[in-house]
Amino acid sequence: MAIRDYLDGPKRVAELEKELETRTQKLEKQTEKLTTRTQELESHAQELETRNQELETQLYTNFNEAFQEYNNYINPTVDKVLQLPIASQCIDILSGSIAQMPVYLFKRNKDGSRTEIEGDNRVKLLNVKPNEHMGAYQFKKQIVRDHLLHGGGYASIEKINEDAFGFDVDELYYLPKRNLNIRTIKADYKPTGAKFDITSDGDGTQTKSSMKTLGEDKILRVLRDSEDGFKGIGILKTGEEIFRQALHEAQFVNGIFSRGAFPSGVLTTTARLSQPTIDRLRNAWADLYGGSNNSAKTVILEEGIDYKPLQHSPVDMQLNETRKSTKSEICSLFGVPESMITTAANKYGSIEQNSLHLLKHTLAPIIKAFEDGLNISLLDKAERDDDYFFEFDVEELSRATEKERIESFVTGVNGAILTINEVRQKLGYDKVTGGDDLLMGLGKVAMNTETGKKTVFNLGQNITTEDKPNAESQQPNRT
Repeated sequence: MAIRDYLDGPKRVAELEKELETRTQKLEKQTEKLTTRTQELESHAQELETRNQELETQLYTNFNEAFQEYNNYINPTVDKVLQLPIASQCIDILSGSIAQMPVYLFKRNKDGSRTEIEGDNRVKLLNVKPNEHMGAYQFKKQIVRDHLLHGGGYASIEKINEDAFGFDVDELYYLPKRNLNIRTIKADYKPTGAKFDITSDGDGTQTKSSMKTLGEDKILRVLRDSEDGFKGIGILKTGEEIFRQALHEAQFVNGIFSRGAFPSGVLTTTARLSQPTIDRLRNAWADLYGGSNNSAKTVILEEGIDYKPLQHSPVDMQLNETRKSTKSEICSLFGVPESMITTAANKYGSIEQNSLHLLKHTLAPIIKAFEDGLNISLLDKAERDDDYFFEFDVEELSRATEKERIESFVTGVNGAILTINEVRQKLGYDKVTGGDDLLMGLGKVAMNTETGKKTVFNLGQNITTEDKPNAESQQPNRT
């Protein structure tokens, strides 16, 4: 047995070597397969990474395209602009400030002084109610608003007793600019008149059944940047780009909160997904977690899916700074101090100083345009020739700080410019006995502005003089 084993030894070794070679080949094949599989997995992982990058790029691209699309197609209409809080506040401040100011009619005398014309119906229309259905405050406010936005505020003038010598004004009716079509009449380069086509339709649509045409003599016009005296240019046009940007920013921010307009993250998976599967996953994710109402929900992910947040936010994109800058530009466009809108921009220190700045730099031109419109449209030729004119009372806004106001009154009384009762009336107090005298100090005299009676304080004497002194009245009558 041992001899057989010895004789068969070489054969057995050969068999073992062959078996070892076979196993080695199998291991090499398995190693090759494993290497191939590893390469496939690496390739698949690379494809997934590439796909994720493509999806992320696509999201940004779609967002930017939507961003540009909104920017190109937003038309800053009146309704849209008034939805901007900053624009609405500016318009309310300007129109409301002027609407609360009373308007008076004066006649300028030859000596440069002026006389107030009391009891005139036109003053009543401008300060109480222009017609049976509207108050004077709303009437003036709407005219100023159209003046700002459209470049012209308009009202129809209902005249009575009209003849070659003049006319009376019975009523005034505010005309929305959207309901007007203005046709300027020219002789060569000179504007000679205009026709105002007025519609009664609320949307401004002109139809034959609703259209009425009036001449320029029947229309009150308060114009801004006018070239012909009939039409003007409003902030809606000059500030079109700023308003478009502000509306775009507002729409973008609304999209962030309501629809998730800016992608907050991406979903990743190790498995290969078909396009329909990707679409279903995207839609399901948006339904469950999209929008501000779903922002606090707990995210539940299936096995093999990861959520990777994108490191971007509205702050990173400087959206907040951009919006602040746009608000400042809108305030500048209207000429309203930003500190009157927000306390964060308190530039002038006090309400009185803000009001004074607003009056001098913004309201004064609007008031002057309003006064020009009243003088042109509500005065007849004879009154204009006799130097009649309308004027707004701007005292409430023109006063400085309360301290400066009181000091100016004291100076006026001590300098015999104002009487005590005139000051008390301006401060809202009742008159007092003896308060109608101009105080001129002990070394001077006090003169009653109504009776002409003079009092010499240091002598304790009253002096009465005639308006037209003669030989007998040259000597004062002392009592």
